[in-house]
Formats: sequence, structure tokens, C-alpha cells
Amino acid sequence: MRPNPPQSTAPAAGGCLLALGVVGGAVAGIMLHQTSLGIILGVAAGAIAATIVFLIDRRR
Repeated sequence: MRPNPPQSTAPAAGGCLLALGVVGGAVAGIMLHQTSLGIILGVAAGAIAATIVFLIDRRR
């Protein structure tokens, strides 16, 4: 048994959060009859989440 297993140097994937934000925003926008606004807010939320993942991953 190894005392310290090697840590992965692969970066975390934040792009999926951006894609989920766009899709989630579009769905929410359709339900509220504001599709464009939903997509814009979804992109903003996804970009914020992806940036947070990037900053956390950069710190590792």
C-alpha cells in the first residue's frame, strides 16, 4: 500500500457547467415566456460556476 497516492494533474471540467446553464436557462425561460432572458441568465450563471471551478482548480 502506498503512503501517498499520486495526485491527478488533469484540470477540472467547467465547460459542462456553462452548457448546463444555457440549457437550464432556456428551459426556465420557456416556462416563464422569457426565452432570451432565460438564456442570458443561464449563460451568466454557467460562466460564474465555470469561473469558480477554474479558480478552485488553479489553487490545487
